Amino acid sequence: FSNIRSSIYPSIIDIFQLFKISLNKLITFQIIVFLISLTSFIYQLLKFKVNKIVICLIYLSLFLNIYYNGFHFTILTESLSFSLILVLIGQLISFFHSKSKMNIIIIISIITLLFSIKPATAPIFAVVLITIIFTLWSEKKIKKWKIRLIKQKYIEPEGAARHDWIAFSAEWTKDSRTYV
Repeated sequence: FSNIRSSIYPSIIDIFQLFKISLNKLITFQIIVFLISLTSFIYQLLKFKVNKIVICLIYLSLFLNIYYNGFHFTILTESLSFSLILVLIGQLISFFHSKSKMNIIIIISIITLLFSIKPATAPIFAVVLITIIFTLWSEKKIKKWKIRLIKQKYIEPEGAARHDWIAFSAEWTKDSRTYV
């Protein structure tokens, strides 16, 4: 690894070597992280009542994919990156349903960890950040103006000049209604 493209993954390997833990245990660690992330992802799908057949198909496609799972049995950054991306997708699903600020904090934390493990994931950060900002912006409450058509002949002019509500009370009678 070069100084220009720093990554936390060599530090993880160094920690395993510092405690004299074999690199086979690192592979076991990667598999455990993958299984936890897969469980987290499936939990998010179940939480928001996605069809169980769809969940089974997603689970089987992720679990039985030889190419995808091959990364978890080698010492590569892709293993932890793919696991974090699964957790990230699950948190994004949760965010789109609840718009919780806690989800935003978790998403930013996952992206930061993902970026520290594999710096090439910076575009993911940009896309997710733009998506979150757009989602929050589009959810702004827009004032709705209620328009009522009232025939002038049912408004009492003196009461209306005083802004007295009773001047407009005739609008609730059946013969003053205008159907649009």
